[in-house]
Amino acid sequence: MSMNEKNNRFDRYQRFLYVLASIVIAVGLWLYVSFVDNPVKDVSITNIPVVFTGEEKLADNNLIVTDYNTDKLTIRFSGRRNHLSALSRDSITAYVDLSKVLSGSRAAAGVYQLSYDLKFDNRISSGDIEVASSSFDYITVMVEKM
Repeated sequence: MSMNEKNNRFDRYQRFLYVLASIVIAVGLWLYVSFVDNPVKDVSITNIPVVFTGEEKLADNNLIVTDYNTDKLTIRFSGRRNHLSALSRDSITAYVDLSKVLSGSRAAAGVYQLSYDLKFDNRISSGDIEVASSSFDYITVMVEKM
């Protein structure tokens, strides 16, 4: 084997080690930023579906919802980047309990502003993120007699 062949092999081996070291360093930096540094970020999710529950209790009192101001929400969440990365419109649902319209034993038609509860799928812990802002603080519903 000539000296040129040995130098070529050594150069290729050395280049391979440089590439491998670069990849290892890049992965290490990414892991550090993702899990150790893990900065607080904001993310906006649009078109979160609003689901109405408790309609049967309204019907039992001869009431029905005839109109509401929205069936989709846009919410800006704040939290650590690794927690926010699991959020999507498919992982969040806003639930409005229409039975809150019934105050005591008296049921009445009218316009009501109802709060909503956010439910997340099992991958997301609601304690790890917070709502920074929302397109609607309340869902306004119009309830009328049947």
